[in-house]
Amino acid sequence: MGKIALDTSVCIAMLKHDNFAQSLIGQFAEQKPCLPSVAAFELLLRTYSIREVEAFIRQTEILELDENAARKSAQISNELRKKGKTISTNDIFIAAITMENNCELATLNAKDFSKIRGLKLVKI
Repeated sequence: MGKIALDTSVCIAMLKHDNFAQSLIGQFAEQKPCLPSVAAFELLLRTYSIREVEAFIRQTEILELDENAARKSAQISNELRKKGKTISTNDIFIAAITMENNCELATLNAKDFSKIRGLKLVKI
């Protein structure tokens, strides 16, 4: 398995410290997970303990929304629009950042992310 990027949905499950989260943590134990900067933004907006969220973020490799990811985001958005499909802009950014960094995306929101051609999803 290559590098894994975490979607916000997976991070929230991990932060809730439930049994499901423990199994998720086990899947990623062999490598430091990556976190798209947009997912970090979404986490910081939540009502969780800011200290807990910041500690979680520090345990990941942050993947930035750079120029290449911005271009990929526009491409994804245009492709989805042509097909009459929509997902949130933040999810498009997360997917593009993940793809530009050659990662697979771990998500609990496969319904939306599966609309994006070429995005590799981790089965959870």
